[in-house]
Amino acid sequence: MYNFLDAIREHARKTPDKAALIFEGQSISYGGLDKASQAVASRLQDRGLLPGSIVPVLFPRGLEALVGALGVLKAGSAFVMLNADDPRERIDFQLEDVGGFPPVDKNFLSACLENDSGGIHPDIRPLPEAPALVVYTSG
Repeated sequence: MYNFLDAIREHARKTPDKAALIFEGQSISYGGLDKASQAVASRLQDRGLLPGSIVPVLFPRGLEALVGALGVLKAGSAFVMLNADDPRERIDFQLEDVGGFPPVDKNFLSACLENDSGGIHPDIRPLPEAPALVVYTSG
């Protein structure tokens, strides 16, 4: 089944230099987005992430958060977006509540990009009925 991850890969192949995301004067191309998010997905899978897991993505608002979230989806899992600018006690509660896998954060993303092995796990695809996103609300 064709999904939006396939659409991003297709745009990366056809128009790798075209801006995929723009935020506060910064941008990332389709090629850069696809490569960086694949590096995140590969590292998550290499660390034993199981499809269907929920992975915290812990960044301030910005492009890096979206790269991390897309990488989690490419790994066949769901993400919960946590704002690194929130009070520490809120972040700690959410991390404990979601349990399990350590967060994708600035350090994790930096390590992925510095040590990108280019490994691809093509057999991992999100299931149509699987969750993709967990959201915490203030109410």
